[in-house]
Amino acid sequence: MREHRDEHNPQDEFLSQHVYTVFHEMPGLAHLPIRPVCREGVVFLRGKVDTPQHRDLAEAVAGNVGGVRGVVNQLSFFEEAES
Repeated sequence: MREHRDEHNPQDEFLSQHVYTVFHEMPGLAHLPIRPVCREGVVFLRGKVDTPQHRDLAEAVAGNVGGVRGVVNQLSFFEEAES
C-alpha cells in the first residue's frame, strides 16, 4: 500500500522564495504583502494589493520567472477587506 505524503518539493520552495525576492526588489511591489506559494511549478499569489495594475504586474512578473509553469492570481484589494 502506498502512503500519501505531503512532502515539500525543493524546486517549489526555491521558486516560491525566488518570486518573493523578485517582488521585494521591485519598487512597485516591494511594499505589498504578497505571498507566492509554488506547487508543481505553478505559483499561487496570495495577499493584498492597492490597484488592479499592481495585481496584473505581480502576475506578469511571477510568470516571467524562470521555471514557473503557470500563475494563479488570488490577490485581493485592500478596500475589499474594509467593507
